[in-house]
Amino acid sequence: MGTIMTIFLLAITMLVFFYQKPRWKQNKQISALCMVCGLMGLVVPGGPLVLQMVQVFLQAALFSCCLLAFRRENTSRKRRKRFFKSRKKGKERGNLRAVAHLAAGGRCA
Repeated sequence: MGTIMTIFLLAITMLVFFYQKPRWKQNKQISALCMVCGLMGLVVPGGPLVLQMVQVFLQAALFSCCLLAFRRENTSRKRRKRFFKSRKKGKERGNLRAVAHLAAGGRCA
């Protein structure tokens, strides 16, 4: 059971990493940590059932943190893209007041 979960964790993490192509350093680090955890689970399998369950639980928690970090980066990219697109439309239309309003809005990411 632990080995199957470890292989699943490793495969899904690599798939998400190559699909999303993270730009943030923290996301690269957490996905590397997830991959190292998966490799260590393959190198050192076995042990008592209780320890295997603890290992599976920790791997699942680490994987969920990895997915949440990628989701946060993805929504930030979309929000940033939408902000700059609306800002560009305001400039093209000559609506300088809308551009100033968007620029004064604070964060774009």
